[in-house]
Amino acid sequence: MPEDTNPTTPAEGVTEDQTATPEVDVAALQAKYERAQADIKKYRTRADEVEASKKLIEQETLKQRTLEEQITALTEQAAKAEERAVTAEKARVTAQHIAAATGKVADPQKALRLAEEKHFDDDGVFLVDAFLADNPFMTIKIAGPTPTVGAGGSNPSATAVKRSELQGRLEKARTRQERISLDRQIRELKG
Repeated sequence: MPEDTNPTTPAEGVTEDQTATPEVDVAALQAKYERAQADIKKYRTRADEVEASKKLIEQETLKQRTLEEQITALTEQAAKAEERAVTAEKARVTAQHIAAATGKVADPQKALRLAEEKHFDDDGVFLVDAFLADNPFMTIKIAGPTPTVGAGGSNPSATAVKRSELQGRLEKARTRQERISLDRQIRELKG
């Protein structure tokens, strides 16, 4: 038999220590397997930690959004409350102006709609006398005795009836131009 085929001799370029025995191979593979298992366990642990961190971040983001939504809602509520307060203050001031005009002006609400800036003082108080000076048609008219025909009184003239009709229309006039026109017609009838 030739020497090359002897199974007990080591292969060319390989020393005796490098030749693999089944026991060494199993032990080496077992060690590699255990290291691989440890690495897998370490990677799984790290993956679980990363996943837990992601969940925490998502929860914090959700909390942040919820807080922002609450802040927005509270801001809106505050704005609405401020609007209600302004509206209530306007209503209170209007009521004060109406009360001031009551008894002196024929229609206090209409007088406030007709009032201009010059009819209020620096504190916002309605100056009834200044308003009536500019708008005499809004003065309360004191009714006198109604003339009767045949009872010693005279029949009202056509001019008086026309003037009374114009004054009624003047009180119901909606625009300033209409009021001016009616006031001019009343003055023409008086003069």
